[in-house]
Order: sequence, then C-alpha cells, then structure tokens
Amino acid sequence: MSELKISSPFTLADAQATGLSSDDMRSLRRRGDVREVVRGIYVSADVPDTLDLRAAALTRVVPPRAVACRRTAAWLHGVDVLALGSHVEVPPVELLVPAGTAAIRRVGVIGYSGVLCDDEVVEINGVLATSPVRTTLDLGRLLPLVDGVAAVDAMLHAQLVTIADLMDVLPRFRGYRHKLRLDRALDLADGRAESPQESRLRIRLVVYAKLPRPEVQYVVPFARGEFRLDLAYVEAKVAVEYDGTEHHSEPADVEYDRWRRNLIGRLGWKFHVARSHDVLSGWMDFTAKVASSLYSSGYRPAA
Repeated sequence: MSELKISSPFTLADAQATGLSSDDMRSLRRRGDVREVVRGIYVSADVPDTLDLRAAALTRVVPPRAVACRRTAAWLHGVDVLALGSHVEVPPVELLVPAGTAAIRRVGVIGYSGVLCDDEVVEINGVLATSPVRTTLDLGRLLPLVDGVAAVDAMLHAQLVTIADLMDVLPRFRGYRHKLRLDRALDLADGRAESPQESRLRIRLVVYAKLPRPEVQYVVPFARGEFRLDLAYVEAKVAVEYDGTEHHSEPADVEYDRWRRNLIGRLGWKFHVARSHDVLSGWMDFTAKVASSLYSSGYRPAA
C-alpha cells in the first residue's frame, strides 16, 4: 500500500498498478481503511472531507464539457444534498452536457442534456458545475417536494443563495417541466432550518398533514440566556423537534435534551420529538399526534 498515494483520490486501476488486487481493495474497504468519495473513486479513510477533495475526486470521472449538476453540484458547493434520502451505496455522479449532445451513459453516472446560460456554470478547482442559483432551482424543481424544499433550505442556510437571487432567475424556468413544484418549493423554503430532516418534518406537517406553518428555530428567552425550538406553534405552545443520531444519541446529549425540555416545559410547552422513522415512514402517526395537541389547545383550521 505504500506506493499508492492514498491521500489523493484513486481508482481501482490505480490501486492495481501498485500491486493491489481487487481482493486487497475489498479488504481495505471492509476494514474501513479506505472510503469511496464518488462511485469508483477512493481515498484513505483518514483524509478529511473537503471541497478540494471532492473536486479532485470528480476530476477523475467528469469528461470535458460535462457539468456537475443537481445533487452532485450541491455536494461540490459544500451542501450534502445526497444525504437527504436514504442510501447504502455512494450515489452516482450527476452530469449535464449541452443540449443536442448525447447524455453520458456509464456506470456510476446519471447523465442529462440541457441548456445552461453562461452565468449558470462555474468552475470549482478544475470541475465545471452549475452555479449555486441554478443548482438550487434544479433541486427545487426536480426532486420530490419534501426533498426539494429540504435542498433549497440547505442552500439558503449555507448562504450560497438568497430567495431574492432565486426569484430573479425564476422567470427563465417558465415552460419548464415541474415549474409549479418549484414555485411551491420556494414558497415553503426557510433558510433558518438547521438540518434536512428538520425541513422534511416541517413539510410533512404543512403540506401533508395540512397543519399551519410553524415558526422555525423559535427563540424561548430565559433570564440567563435563551433556547431555540426547531419548530414551534407559539400560541398553542406546541414544540416539534427532530433528534438525529449524530447530536442526540450520546448519554450526555440525551441528558441535556431532557433537562432543556423539562425547563421549557415548565413554561407550558408540550414537546413532540421525531426520529428518522417519524419523518420518513411513520409521519402520519407522528403528525396526527401534533395535530391532536394543537386541537386540544383550541386550534381550529381556517374555513
């Protein structure tokens, strides 16, 4: 392994050129010594995930004139939209070529062809990608609504775009397929959301359960500071939060969450805490519980 520059992205062919076999690579991946950055491109597991690394990996798979687009472009801009859905394998790279050109067809790539304006293409460390604005609008238009809103939220939260930026370019999409979905996604978007699952949970409540829009990252003041609630129905004092495994599974995190919610609960707030299951497949039961709390507080839907 010493001859392989594993600090830089490499292919299986690169590894084999140093004497490593396919079995050796499978063993290295199984032990967690190397990881797949994009489909078919590897790096040592201890190399930090940076935008430079992502661009270097993409240079190995992006042919001339092809432009990284959609989820791959967002990832290259630093927003991991690829994590919005559940996937076991590394997702394929999404590439766009000029209209009239055959879309790329190869393993590990989803190819498209289409029209891009000059200001919709940027270069990132040698890789062409759709601009943050074009990327955001494509995601809001082409992903299912719940994922599209989460993607737009994430791009806004990263301060890569603003709603004003998006609205300025929106007229270009007149006549494009799924334009109405894009309009709806922009209407529902909120850059204050701090995680994709929080965004998805909000859309489950508003679009599918037909509940009113909650406040996002609502601040509850205290004498010695303040707490924030992921989603809040302020008049009803109903809080809805998403607890992911990354920040809410360690004993210290669980104890802090319990202390914080007990403290806020003394002010009359009721909490509904969602996990991944409640957002992805169990949302009907979860949102029904939230609706029950709202109705018991006196909420009634507008006529």
